[in-house]
Amino acid sequence: MTVGRVRRALRLAPFLIVCWSVAAFLAANVSGVAWSGFDTPGVQIASPAQTLLRSLTIGAIVGLISAWLETAVLPRPMRALPLWGALVVRTVTYAVAVQISMVAVIATLGYVVGGLSPSELRNDPAFLAFAESGVLFRFMVFLLASSFVVNLMLQLRRVLGPETLRALFLGTYRRPRHEERAFAFLDLTDSTVWAERLGPLAFTDFKNDFFADVAEPVLATGGRIVQYVGDEVMVSWPMTRAEKDAAPIRFFFLVEARVRAHAARYQKRYGAVPAFKCGIH
Repeated sequence: MTVGRVRRALRLAPFLIVCWSVAAFLAANVSGVAWSGFDTPGVQIASPAQTLLRSLTIGAIVGLISAWLETAVLPRPMRALPLWGALVVRTVTYAVAVQISMVAVIATLGYVVGGLSPSELRNDPAFLAFAESGVLFRFMVFLLASSFVVNLMLQLRRVLGPETLRALFLGTYRRPRHEERAFAFLDLTDSTVWAERLGPLAFTDFKNDFFADVAEPVLATGGRIVQYVGDEVMVSWPMTRAEKDAAPIRFFFLVEARVRAHAARYQKRYGAVPAFKCGIH
């Protein structure tokens, strides 16, 4: 992973860790895992604190794996899929990550609490009875459903931006309010010329690829996509953030770097690399 991807993964990780920790805690209680010792040999009932700690452990493992997948593995292949296809692939991928984390937690608990190696744990009568009870299966089904919800939230976060998603959940703008914000108006250069050369369908793909490359810098700078107008995207930041770390200016150079990094892909697909201009207010 490049330094930029590591930074993006670290920025995304807290959101995913919280989501998966909450999902694991709810799954433990709804499925009954929390009432049966959370697969701990020799323990009949796990305390709420133990369940919370183990849920946080699962959340941290799955959250970190998910952040890596979202920044280093999934973005490019997901572009070729419709929304439902991307959700299915991500849900299955995250289900595998959940399985890995569950195996890690169970093996660790078996060794720390029961003194059992992984091979001994597989043959332990108490663990076998627990695995055959259906509780663990219900736990995994709940987490699989949670994977779909988390991925839907990720898609909304990517499309709307984290600030807009947070405002929708909190109802920030249910009533009018005064805010000071910074804006960036970024649009393609000579779009009419390229629309005539490429034709309407190819030019639309060209714009969509460009907007997909714009979305990541928006997330990286904590911005919000206000709207798309033709070949223009309007992005907004709270004035405090814009003044603190020059978010609009950093946004422009991040887009420039991202387009430059994908220049070969653009050239191969369209015979052109996007050129763009940006105004900041």
